[in-house]
Amino acid sequence: MVNPGGGSPGVISPDVRLPRRSQLNQPPAPLLKLNDTVRGHLTLQDWRNPLRGGRFAKDFVIVGGKTERRVEIRLRSQAFDAYLELISDRTGQPLLFGDDLSTRNTNARMVFTLKAGDRYRVRVSSASGGAVGGYTLISTVTSRTPSADGFNFYYGYGRVNAAAAVARVLGALPGAVKREGDRPWLTPSYSPTAGNQNILGQGITVAVIDDGVDLSHPALAGNRWVNPGEIADNGIDDDGNGLVDDVSGWSFVEGNSQFARYGGEPLGLDHSEHSTHVAGIIAAKGDGGAISGVAPAAKIMALRAIASHTNTGSPQFDDSIAASIIYAVNHGARVINLSLGNYIGDPVMSKTVAALRFAAQQGVVVIAAAGNERETLGAVLPIEPALYAREGLAIAVGALAGDRRMATFSNPAGDRPYPFLVAPGANIYSTGLRGGYVYKSGTSMAAPYVAGVAALMLSANPSLTPASVAAILAETADASGIEVV
Repeated sequence: MVNPGGGSPGVISPDVRLPRRSQLNQPPAPLLKLNDTVRGHLTLQDWRNPLRGGRFAKDFVIVGGKTERRVEIRLRSQAFDAYLELISDRTGQPLLFGDDLSTRNTNARMVFTLKAGDRYRVRVSSASGGAVGGYTLISTVTSRTPSADGFNFYYGYGRVNAAAAVARVLGALPGAVKREGDRPWLTPSYSPTAGNQNILGQGITVAVIDDGVDLSHPALAGNRWVNPGEIADNGIDDDGNGLVDDVSGWSFVEGNSQFARYGGEPLGLDHSEHSTHVAGIIAAKGDGGAISGVAPAAKIMALRAIASHTNTGSPQFDDSIAASIIYAVNHGARVINLSLGNYIGDPVMSKTVAALRFAAQQGVVVIAAAGNERETLGAVLPIEPALYAREGLAIAVGALAGDRRMATFSNPAGDRPYPFLVAPGANIYSTGLRGGYVYKSGTSMAAPYVAGVAALMLSANPSLTPASVAAILAETADASGIEVV
């Protein structure tokens, strides 16, 4: 993606599909010891993996000890494009895979929790069929003890809790959380009433910096932000900000307002469904529609900073995101959602960092998707700009693949405590193009859930600072029972 929020992080969180689960007749395998290095060869006599096009594979068994440990497995080869899989030794089900270390390095890495007494298989193979040759397999224990201070390597402080966060802001008991749909956690509709207040995001504008929002969608049209200083479609820069007809936002890719509002001409050109989906999670109006957003009374400001042709390593990518952030701050947004980012190895987003500092100084809360590269690029930290949550400039969000199961594609938080939460991010049903609704997956879908909760909190108390929003979200998050691989 042009890493849209969390897909591979680029511009748009691409849809992410969970690994296929199947039984396998597994060949005998030697033991892989912890903190050990094994040198070997894939040969024409090795087992052929039927689930991966008959690629040659070599299995190693790894066994958990008396305590839980976090383990890193690396596979290096100059002969083939390295590929790793973690498989349950009991069921034969694939649990995790590890592909490239970056867009420029085809060695592979997996980081996972080795649970006490469990047995797994580490499968060495290639990303392409028929490849053989020498390899080096390295196992390293990276942590021997549970995470301290309530912060977890994978999911940070845990699952965002809308009711508890808003109740903390109001100084009340948690309000009721209404959930709809046959899979309730996928389409959260939040309508707490506490202290005779119905908190639905009233008075809060959320800027969706992405690929352009279809604000003509029936579930979004009523929540469209309108620039009070601009007259629609009169060809004049009425508010004197240098932009003509920026009534509901702007495109910093094409330099006009149409692409920001409609996501392309004709509608649907250039991936605008991603941003429209994100906007629906934040603020789609229930009103008899298919879903209700987390903050259905909030306003959506549409800012287009990415397109299908965007190169995340280019200066223009950094420029467009930074300019969008500054526009959002200057035009009254209280929350900014960034379901996008760069790829591992891309240049530092220096202008975006400066814009994030400006947003923090002006009291604007920034929510950013952590990225979807844990398996594809061996990520052990969020992508940029979510990574700048470690400097207090944003709140980073990873994805759950169920109510209490961490998505294996979601980039982890890492070891150092900072504002990092998780929210639903797999098979999320939300607004699509031309009035439709679609399912999408990725941390791009998890971030707007938290952005919606931030809008609720600010609606309850507009004087909250970004630091206080982050602190309340962390303190009220629910880490109980989250499963990780």
